Amino acid sequence: MIIMYFREIMLGKRKGFIIRLFLRVLSLVYFVLIKIRMCGYKYSFLREKKLPVRVISVGNLTVGGSGKTPAIIEIASLLQDAGKRVGVLIRGYQGRYERQQGVVLDGKIKAQRHKDTEAQRTEHRGRKVAVSNRQSAVGCVGAITCGSPFDAGDEACLLSKNLPCVPILVGKDRWTSGRYAIQKFDCDTLLLDDGFQHLKLYRDEDILLHDVSIPQQGLRLFPEGVLREPLSSMKRARVIILTHTDMVADIAPYMEMVKRLNPGALILTSIHLPLRLIRGRQGVGIRDQGDLSTYPLSLIKGKTILACSGIGSPESFEHSLRQFEPNGIISLRFPDHYQYDSACLMRIEEMAKEADMVVTTEKDMIRLAEKYTGSFLLFFLKIRLLITTPNWQEDLLRYLCSD
Repeated sequence: MIIMYFREIMLGKRKGFIIRLFLRVLSLVYFVLIKIRMCGYKYSFLREKKLPVRVISVGNLTVGGSGKTPAIIEIASLLQDAGKRVGVLIRGYQGRYERQQGVVLDGKIKAQRHKDTEAQRTEHRGRKVAVSNRQSAVGCVGAITCGSPFDAGDEACLLSKNLPCVPILVGKDRWTSGRYAIQKFDCDTLLLDDGFQHLKLYRDEDILLHDVSIPQQGLRLFPEGVLREPLSSMKRARVIILTHTDMVADIAPYMEMVKRLNPGALILTSIHLPLRLIRGRQGVGIRDQGDLSTYPLSLIKGKTILACSGIGSPESFEHSLRQFEPNGIISLRFPDHYQYDSACLMRIEEMAKEADMVVTTEKDMIRLAEKYTGSFLLFFLKIRLLITTPNWQEDLLRYLCSD
């Protein structure tokens, strides 16, 4: 696929001098545009809005996956245990509520009905922050089972599945979603998913994830590389989490780079820890896959695995599988957020004949679950973000909850 081809070019895994030269020119244009945008917010030509509760952004500097969704699950759980009333603001990419406003709670999605006419200007840390007039009245609909990503997007469904009782507010307008979370659910802490570049909404703290498994050649500005912003933008973050640290031989150079760019940040290290395999069942949504479907990771050993994924970092998924000594891995990669159709399922079924089992990610299973016909042996790999820094909970709470 052309998207995967350009991704390999950006990561330096595929040669192409002419294409790379063209992408470098586009990167220079992109650099100018993001600098203009940053200056717009810095000098108040563009206004950010502020919510009356604590907002914590969780984001990254790169295009594609770095572990934001597992990180939000860990951080939200930690804040809940500390007594915070947490909500998550997420765009809901490719869901039909992306341009509207929706709430996913315990697997149900409802449209928001929210009216707000408050207008105020506040001063915060020496900067003017505008909260403008806003009136939103999205017609309220009945609860819709969110077993597929078509309503809220795959990541919102995944968050809801792993964070019971935490409202997941879906919509491109995060400020409106935040107001609704405060009024409807009495949230006092909001996590802003993929929010490092979402400068429209003021945040009290920035948590930045950095994937250390990205090759050095890929750390160039988009589209020549995978960086949304220069590495120097790390200085905006209060907390920096290095992810996939088990995929590099030595973490020290990355720690030194982060300390040089942001000496005052709390730096944490993490890995994606495989927990178990869960078998897919025909006609059963992912929320209904019970404990009886759970299998140990030792099942992988000695098997030929068809690794099927449509995520931002397929290499990390396949790395997780290799830890359990399969006989071989057949890689089938699709673009991030890929919408599986009947033709794609037929392709997977055909390739599955060469493997003992098909293993996919939990995020992919959300998109595959209701379309799975049971014609091949399908499992998804349950993982969690394991932060390996000692005493990280106390340190993180101190950074996030202190004024």
